[in-house]
Amino acid sequence: MARFYSVATDTGYSEALGVRSTAKYVKASVQITFSAMLGLFMLVGSPDAAPILFTFGLSIAGLALFGGVILYTREYLSSGLVVVLTPLVTWISRLYRDSPHDQAFVSNGVDRYWQRIVGFQETPGLLALIAVGGLIEQVLTTAALWVALAGLGTNTAFLPILIIIPLPQIASVVPIPGSLGAYDLLLGGALVVVTGVPTTVATAAVLVVRTLSLPFSGVAGGICVAYLRGWRPRGQSN
Repeated sequence: MARFYSVATDTGYSEALGVRSTAKYVKASVQITFSAMLGLFMLVGSPDAAPILFTFGLSIAGLALFGGVILYTREYLSSGLVVVLTPLVTWISRLYRDSPHDQAFVSNGVDRYWQRIVGFQETPGLLALIAVGGLIEQVLTTAALWVALAGLGTNTAFLPILIIIPLPQIASVVPIPGSLGAYDLLLGGALVVVTGVPTTVATAAVLVVRTLSLPFSGVAGGICVAYLRGWRPRGQSN
Protein backbone atom coordinates (compact mmCIF):
# COMPACT_ATOMS: atom_id res chain seq x y z
CA MET A 1 0.00 0.00 0.00
CA ALA A 2 2.80 2.41 0.84
CA ARG A 3 4.46 1.66 -2.49
CA PHE A 4 1.18 2.41 -4.24
CA TYR A 5 0.95 5.76 -2.44
CA SER A 6 4.52 6.52 -3.43
CA VAL A 7 3.91 5.93 -7.13
CA ALA A 8 0.46 7.55 -7.19
CA THR A 9 1.55 10.78 -5.51
CA ASP A 10 5.12 10.93 -6.85
CA THR A 11 6.65 10.98 -3.36
CA GLY A 12 9.36 8.89 -1.74
CA TYR A 13 8.58 5.46 -0.33
CA SER A 14 9.65 6.51 3.17
CA GLU A 15 7.22 9.44 3.21
CA ALA A 16 4.41 7.28 1.83
CA LEU A 17 5.03 4.59 4.44
CA GLY A 18 4.98 7.22 7.19
CA VAL A 19 1.64 8.57 5.96
CA ARG A 20 0.19 5.09 5.65
CA SER A 21 1.33 4.07 9.15
CA THR A 22 -0.06 7.23 10.75
CA ALA A 23 -3.38 7.00 8.91
CA LYS A 24 -3.89 3.36 9.86
CA TYR A 25 -2.98 4.04 13.49
CA VAL A 26 -5.32 7.03 13.81
CA LYS A 27 -8.18 5.27 12.03
CA ALA A 28 -7.87 2.10 14.10
CA SER A 29 -7.63 4.06 17.36
CA VAL A 30 -10.74 6.12 16.63
CA GLN A 31 -12.78 3.14 15.47
CA ILE A 32 -11.79 1.00 18.44
CA THR A 33 -12.57 3.79 20.91
CA PHE A 34 -15.94 4.49 19.29
CA SER A 35 -16.87 0.80 19.27
CA ALA A 36 -15.80 0.37 22.89
CA MET A 37 -17.98 3.28 24.03
CA LEU A 38 -20.92 1.99 22.01
CA GLY A 39 -20.35 -1.54 23.27
CA LEU A 40 -20.56 -0.45 26.90
CA PHE A 41 -24.18 0.52 26.27
CA MET A 42 -25.17 -2.22 23.83
CA LEU A 43 -23.45 -5.40 25.01
CA VAL A 44 -23.64 -5.11 28.79
CA GLY A 45 -25.80 -7.97 30.03
CA SER A 46 -25.09 -10.18 27.03
CA PRO A 47 -23.47 -13.55 27.84
CA ASP A 48 -20.76 -12.89 25.25
CA ALA A 49 -20.15 -9.27 26.30
CA ALA A 50 -17.27 -9.86 28.71
CA PRO A 51 -14.69 -11.24 26.23
CA ILE A 52 -15.61 -8.67 23.57
CA LEU A 53 -15.41 -5.69 25.94
CA PHE A 54 -12.18 -7.08 27.39
CA THR A 55 -10.78 -7.30 23.87
CA PHE A 56 -11.73 -3.68 23.23
CA GLY A 57 -10.10 -2.52 26.45
CA LEU A 58 -6.97 -4.52 25.74
CA SER A 59 -6.87 -3.15 22.19
CA ILE A 60 -7.12 0.48 23.33
CA ALA A 61 -4.42 -0.01 25.94
CA GLY A 62 -2.24 -1.86 23.45
CA LEU A 63 -2.56 0.83 20.78
CA ALA A 64 -1.74 3.58 23.28
CA LEU A 65 1.24 1.64 24.62
CA PHE A 66 2.43 0.76 21.13
CA GLY A 67 2.32 4.37 19.95
CA GLY A 68 4.03 5.68 23.06
CA VAL A 69 6.83 3.11 22.96
CA ILE A 70 7.43 3.67 19.24
CA LEU A 71 7.74 7.44 19.61
CA TYR A 72 9.82 7.25 22.79
CA THR A 73 12.32 4.75 21.39
CA ARG A 74 12.40 5.93 17.79
CA GLU A 75 16.10 6.87 17.94
CA TYR A 76 17.05 3.36 19.05
CA LEU A 77 14.63 1.84 16.55
CA SER A 78 16.13 3.94 13.77
CA SER A 79 19.61 2.65 14.51
CA GLY A 80 18.38 -0.92 14.57
CA LEU A 81 16.41 -0.53 11.36
CA VAL A 82 19.41 0.91 9.54
CA VAL A 83 21.59 -2.00 10.63
CA VAL A 84 18.99 -4.61 9.66
CA LEU A 85 17.76 -3.06 6.42
CA THR A 86 21.05 -1.91 4.89
CA PRO A 87 22.25 -5.38 3.73
CA LEU A 88 18.81 -6.18 2.32
CA VAL A 89 18.43 -2.86 0.50
CA THR A 90 21.97 -3.10 -0.85
CA TRP A 91 21.39 -6.61 -2.16
CA ILE A 92 18.07 -5.76 -3.83
CA SER A 93 19.29 -2.48 -5.35
CA ARG A 94 22.29 -4.30 -6.81
CA LEU A 95 19.86 -6.18 -9.05
CA TYR A 96 18.82 -3.05 -10.95
CA ARG A 97 21.50 -0.43 -10.19
CA ASP A 98 25.15 -0.19 -11.15
CA SER A 99 25.91 1.42 -7.79
CA PRO A 100 23.74 -0.16 -5.05
CA HIS A 101 22.27 1.88 -2.22
CA ASP A 102 24.48 2.20 0.83
CA GLN A 103 23.90 2.75 4.55
CA ALA A 104 23.58 6.51 4.11
CA PHE A 105 20.64 6.00 1.74
CA VAL A 106 18.86 3.72 4.22
CA SER A 107 19.54 6.07 7.12
CA ASN A 108 18.14 9.00 5.16
CA GLY A 109 15.02 7.02 4.31
CA VAL A 110 14.42 6.07 7.95
CA ASP A 111 14.84 9.70 9.01
CA ARG A 112 12.32 10.87 6.41
CA TYR A 113 9.88 8.21 7.62
CA TRP A 114 9.99 9.55 11.18
CA GLN A 115 9.84 13.15 10.00
CA ARG A 116 6.64 12.41 8.12
CA ILE A 117 5.03 10.81 11.18
CA VAL A 118 6.09 13.56 13.59
CA GLY A 119 5.01 16.17 11.04
CA PHE A 120 1.37 15.23 11.61
CA GLN A 121 1.56 17.13 14.90
CA GLU A 122 1.36 20.32 12.86
CA THR A 123 -1.77 19.21 10.94
CA PRO A 124 -4.52 18.44 13.49
CA GLY A 125 -7.15 19.14 10.86
CA LEU A 126 -5.77 16.37 8.67
CA LEU A 127 -5.81 13.95 11.61
CA ALA A 128 -9.43 14.90 12.29
CA LEU A 129 -10.26 14.21 8.63
CA ILE A 130 -8.66 10.77 8.91
CA ALA A 131 -10.69 10.09 12.07
CA VAL A 132 -13.97 11.13 10.45
CA GLY A 133 -13.16 9.08 7.37
CA GLY A 134 -12.54 6.05 9.57
CA LEU A 135 -15.95 6.39 11.21
CA ILE A 136 -17.64 6.79 7.82
CA GLU A 137 -15.86 3.67 6.58
CA GLN A 138 -17.02 1.78 9.67
CA VAL A 139 -20.66 2.77 9.13
CA LEU A 140 -20.60 1.96 5.40
CA THR A 141 -18.97 -1.44 5.97
CA THR A 142 -21.57 -2.21 8.62
CA ALA A 143 -24.38 -1.23 6.26
CA ALA A 144 -22.97 -3.45 3.51
CA LEU A 145 -22.73 -6.46 5.82
CA TRP A 146 -26.20 -5.81 7.25
CA VAL A 147 -27.69 -5.71 3.74
CA ALA A 148 -25.77 -8.85 2.75
CA LEU A 149 -27.08 -10.74 5.78
CA ALA A 150 -30.61 -9.58 5.03
CA GLY A 151 -30.22 -10.71 1.44
CA LEU A 152 -29.21 -14.15 2.70
CA GLY A 153 -32.44 -14.34 4.70
CA THR A 154 -30.97 -13.51 8.12
CA ASN A 155 -32.34 -10.46 9.90
CA THR A 156 -30.01 -9.08 12.55
CA ALA A 157 -29.50 -5.83 14.45
CA PHE A 158 -27.36 -3.09 12.91
CA LEU A 159 -25.51 -1.80 15.98
CA PRO A 160 -23.85 -5.09 17.07
CA ILE A 161 -22.26 -5.34 13.62
CA LEU A 162 -21.12 -1.72 13.87
CA ILE A 163 -19.41 -2.51 17.16
CA ILE A 164 -17.25 -5.40 15.97
CA ILE A 165 -16.15 -3.97 12.59
CA PRO A 166 -12.81 -2.52 13.87
CA LEU A 167 -11.61 -5.63 15.70
CA PRO A 168 -10.22 -7.51 12.66
CA GLN A 169 -8.42 -4.36 11.46
CA ILE A 170 -6.19 -3.98 14.51
CA ALA A 171 -3.52 -6.26 13.07
CA SER A 172 -3.22 -4.07 9.97
CA VAL A 173 -1.88 -1.14 12.02
CA VAL A 174 1.57 -2.72 11.85
CA PRO A 175 2.72 -2.69 8.19
CA ILE A 176 3.74 -6.35 7.96
CA PRO A 177 2.65 -8.30 4.85
CA GLY A 178 1.30 -11.84 4.88
CA SER A 179 -2.14 -11.34 6.44
CA LEU A 180 -4.10 -12.05 3.25
CA GLY A 181 -7.47 -13.51 4.22
CA ALA A 182 -6.97 -12.95 7.95
CA TYR A 183 -9.32 -9.95 7.98
CA ASP A 184 -12.14 -11.93 6.34
CA LEU A 185 -11.69 -14.86 8.71
CA LEU A 186 -11.67 -12.69 11.83
CA LEU A 187 -14.63 -10.61 10.66
CA GLY A 188 -16.71 -13.71 9.94
CA GLY A 189 -15.93 -15.13 13.37
CA ALA A 190 -16.82 -11.86 15.08
CA LEU A 191 -20.16 -11.76 13.26
CA VAL A 192 -20.99 -15.24 14.51
CA VAL A 193 -20.18 -14.32 18.12
CA VAL A 194 -22.03 -11.00 18.22
CA THR A 195 -25.05 -11.62 16.00
CA GLY A 196 -25.51 -15.35 16.52
CA VAL A 197 -25.86 -16.06 12.80
CA PRO A 198 -24.66 -19.43 11.47
CA THR A 199 -21.03 -19.63 10.42
CA THR A 200 -21.93 -20.38 6.81
CA VAL A 201 -24.17 -17.30 6.60
CA ALA A 202 -21.55 -15.02 8.16
CA THR A 203 -18.85 -16.36 5.84
CA ALA A 204 -21.07 -15.88 2.79
CA ALA A 205 -21.95 -12.31 3.79
CA VAL A 206 -18.29 -11.38 4.28
CA LEU A 207 -17.38 -13.01 0.96
CA VAL A 208 -20.11 -11.11 -0.90
CA VAL A 209 -19.13 -7.76 0.60
CA ARG A 210 -15.42 -8.27 -0.02
CA THR A 211 -15.97 -9.56 -3.55
CA LEU A 212 -17.97 -6.47 -4.47
CA SER A 213 -15.94 -3.91 -2.52
CA LEU A 214 -12.48 -4.84 -3.80
CA PRO A 215 -13.24 -4.22 -7.52
CA PHE A 216 -15.07 -1.01 -6.64
CA SER A 217 -12.09 0.17 -4.61
CA GLY A 218 -9.76 -0.73 -7.45
CA VAL A 219 -11.79 1.23 -10.02
CA ALA A 220 -12.24 4.26 -7.74
CA GLY A 221 -8.58 4.19 -6.75
CA GLY A 222 -7.51 3.90 -10.38
CA ILE A 223 -9.54 6.97 -11.31
CA CYS A 224 -8.05 8.93 -8.42
CA VAL A 225 -4.51 7.91 -9.37
CA ALA A 226 -5.12 8.86 -12.99
CA TYR A 227 -6.42 12.25 -11.88
CA LEU A 228 -3.38 12.80 -9.68
CA ARG A 229 -1.12 11.92 -12.62
CA GLY A 230 -2.75 14.55 -14.83
CA TRP A 231 -5.58 12.71 -16.57
CA ARG A 232 -8.84 14.60 -17.16
CA PRO A 233 -12.18 13.23 -18.50
CA ARG A 234 -12.00 15.34 -21.67
CA GLY A 235 -8.42 14.44 -22.44
CA GLN A 236 -6.90 17.54 -20.88
CA SER A 237 -3.87 17.02 -18.66
CA ASN A 238 -1.84 19.16 -16.30
